Amino acid sequence: RNRVNISSTHKSFIGTFHKTGTVLFENILRVAEKSKLLVPWYMHEASKPEEWTIGLDYTSRKLIELMKDNQTNSKYVICIRDPRDVIVSGAYYHTKSNEEWLHIPQEKFKGLTYQEKINSYMNMSDKILFEMENTAFLTINAMLEVPQNKANVYITKLENLVQDYKLREYTKVYTALGFSGDLIAKLLVISYNNSLFSGKIKKDSHVRSGNPKQYISEFADTVLKRYYELHGDAALKLGYDA
Repeated sequence: RNRVNISSTHKSFIGTFHKTGTVLFENILRVAEKSKLLVPWYMHEASKPEEWTIGLDYTSRKLIELMKDNQTNSKYVICIRDPRDVIVSGAYYHTKSNEEWLHIPQEKFKGLTYQEKINSYMNMSDKILFEMENTAFLTINAMLEVPQNKANVYITKLENLVQDYKLREYTKVYTALGFSGDLIAKLLVISYNNSLFSGKIKKDSHVRSGNPKQYISEFADTVLKRYYELHGDAALKLGYDA
């Protein structure tokens, strides 16, 4: 496996997964970039700034590789989410999103696109089952790969951030990234303004609801049974109630 080429090991990184706060952190970094507070490297893009101060990995794949390589001088914040809500959020999102990959015909779906396939199911429970066995399956397994109990890795939860009215969790995030003082204060203002609880953000196809434990009302008995077959104690391993 090729090592990820990072020009310096003294860097800060934020890692997310599909439906675990990617848009939230990108929005925050875009404003910070415009305000000349940070120079982000959006790691899914082909180009990398010559001088950058923070990397954002949309899938955390590159970061998991780096963490396992023990580049201990880098600081990582990884944002996870209850795997059951990842499934619910993804199922709703993929029925209507314009993301390009959702509209590519796939052989395994007999020529249907991912969106056409998920929308071929008539009820939401079947859509959730489909999501659970496909994209969310990969996302949950990736979250489980994040190294635990590493001094330079701080794991935050989307559920905490979306209810972080007093900005305590955001403060922990920016401290873990190695920031301090005035920079943290400015980033907290940006974070507040880009959070749903500020009342300044309109919900769109990316942001349906940040509320935790959506799965309780969405998982039928058959869905819950299949979830445990596929993912067992994944929620417990990630620090959520079983």
